[in-house]
Amino acid sequence: MFYGTTRMTRIIVIMAILLALCAVLSAKQKLSGEAKRFMRSGNMYWGQENWDKAAENYMKVLEIQPDYIDALKNMGDLYFYWGENKGQYASTEDGARVHAAPEIAVEHYLVAYDFLDRCLAALQVPDNYETGGKREKQLELQDDAEKKLKSCRVRLYNIAINQMNKANYELAESVALKVIELDPEYLGAITLMANICMKQEKNEQALEYFEQAALMSDDGALYRNVAALYYETEDYGKAVEWYQKAAEVEPEAVDNYYNMAVTYLQIPDNQGAFDAFVRVSDLEPGNTEALTWASNLASQLDKPDESILYLQKAIDAEPGNIEWLETICSKLFATERWEDLIESGEKWHAAAPEDPMPVMFLYQAANNLGRTADADRYNKLYNDLQ
Repeated sequence: MFYGTTRMTRIIVIMAILLALCAVLSAKQKLSGEAKRFMRSGNMYWGQENWDKAAENYMKVLEIQPDYIDALKNMGDLYFYWGENKGQYASTEDGARVHAAPEIAVEHYLVAYDFLDRCLAALQVPDNYETGGKREKQLELQDDAEKKLKSCRVRLYNIAINQMNKANYELAESVALKVIELDPEYLGAITLMANICMKQEKNEQALEYFEQAALMSDDGALYRNVAALYYETEDYGKAVEWYQKAAEVEPEAVDNYYNMAVTYLQIPDNQGAFDAFVRVSDLEPGNTEALTWASNLASQLDKPDESILYLQKAIDAEPGNIEWLETICSKLFATERWEDLIESGEKWHAAAPEDPMPVMFLYQAANNLGRTADADRYNKLYNDLQ
């Protein structure tokens, strides 16, 4: 629901207090007689909750004295209030706060931001400094203006998110760009722009914003986003660089190494892919996909012992996999590791007792080890299975 009477009354009371606070600050800033009349009229209309007439008179003050702190602050407060009210800032059923009229809200928040920014600029001029208790009040006003300035940016940022989620990308993009213009260091807005671009498949622009955000942060998720976009554009070298950056800040995140390994395969760089898959298997010892990839890549890199090692780890994690048992027996036979071949051959035979192939490997191993009795037993079994 929109603002009720109680909430509206609370806002009006707060604004009245702020107005009273502003009223004591003008000693340093002298107004002409005409400007004073407009200021008094503005305050009178404010007290009557006639916001339009109040704004009209404050604007006349600013036409005469553009840096008058009280008028600037009051105009900022008014436009912020209008952004909430005319923009229909309301709670949804799930408790979220959204603007039912986002374009109107954006327009008013931007004007509020301008007035508040000018107010803060005027407060930084030494000639405008008050002394004693009035200076304390001035600093309180400054603090309130800074908070409201931040609130304007946050409101605009949230509007951009809401519009992106509604697939209203044109409005989302224009508002996000405004936020970045107001605060070039606003990391959330820069990341949001990257996501808005991604939603529209503007990958090159998305990359620019993601890289800009990534350089301002040590967020591994941001680095992965940049890497993923480079992968999509088939710039695999750059993708690897960003996955490596992600791994530096999140060394225990498996996804960093898995994605890095897949990217290395595209280059292709088998050694890089092997190292990355090994790291995955270190972090997740039972990851059979990483283990079998490491085994296959080790074979291609002419590392037979390492190939056997990682395939054996995969078998330990999934003992009944006949395909892997057959493969490791072939590798053990090729490297003449007869004792290991007997151990693996027995496992294969147990998993596939009707298959004569594991028995043939067992016979070859026993024969090469000079174990005649075992060799004869395996030979008989082999013939029986034929």
